[in-house]
Amino acid sequence: MNMPTFLTQNTQDSEEQWYFLAHYSQQLTKHIVNYGDSHNLYQGTDLNDAKDLSPILITINIDQRSALLNDIECERLKGLMLATKKTVPLTVLMQQLRQRLFVKFDKERKAIFHFQNPRVASHFFRQSLAQDTHAWMGNIKKLAWLDNVPWGSQQWEMIENNSLNLSQDASKTWLLTPSQENSLLNTIDDSTISYFFECFPEHYTQPQDWRWCYDILNYGALFSLEHIDDFKTFLALSFEFRPFTISVLKNQHEQSISLNQSATLQGYQIALQGMQENTIHGQ
Repeated sequence: MNMPTFLTQNTQDSEEQWYFLAHYSQQLTKHIVNYGDSHNLYQGTDLNDAKDLSPILITINIDQRSALLNDIECERLKGLMLATKKTVPLTVLMQQLRQRLFVKFDKERKAIFHFQNPRVASHFFRQSLAQDTHAWMGNIKKLAWLDNVPWGSQQWEMIENNSLNLSQDASKTWLLTPSQENSLLNTIDDSTISYFFECFPEHYTQPQDWRWCYDILNYGALFSLEHIDDFKTFLALSFEFRPFTISVLKNQHEQSISLNQSATLQGYQIALQGMQENTIHGQ
């Protein structure tokens, strides 16, 4: 890949400082040793006891960009690139990032938030409302990540914050907005979809195949599916009868498919087979 335009020297704002927040991996320490200025995000927080598993914030120097991008594109490093105005002290950025390590949702439930993981970033930053993302960014002017996850665009994605909030209360845990909660729902389905494609790798040929599974599983909420193998079978049937599944999903609100009065896997299979037979016989 060519160097992303947001990092090229000719277009980069001279008032910006870029950083890379590296997601933890067992080889992380080995791969970042040559990048110099780095900071452990968990250190000094409630996660201090797990600091060996912490994401690491790296200051990006101009002469290190090409090497860093190569490490990211070769998947030796994964994470989130971010830029602030050079007037924002590193200590302020670290304070904000540490605040974002936790989120509240569903009233008072609290969780650790791995926003630097591209598998999370791809959903969270692309699918939340822009104003919610900008509010979350606070002092951060730009966010970028390589969207090379199975459902992603397979290119660099960048978000610019035009409404910097420099006066956020760093003592408060971030409360997920409704759009942010909805954006993370697909992360729940990802484990099911991953399992399905491990069992049926022939069905994955492009990112759209993965994204289509979200629509199928959303429709699957009408069925009494509990075990992961039930979801696997549901997805397998949908791919086996793909043209007819597309029709079902398109017309589901019009109830164009009969499920023999009960939404079961067997009823789903019978209905799809019936649609196929009607097509074969020209009905």
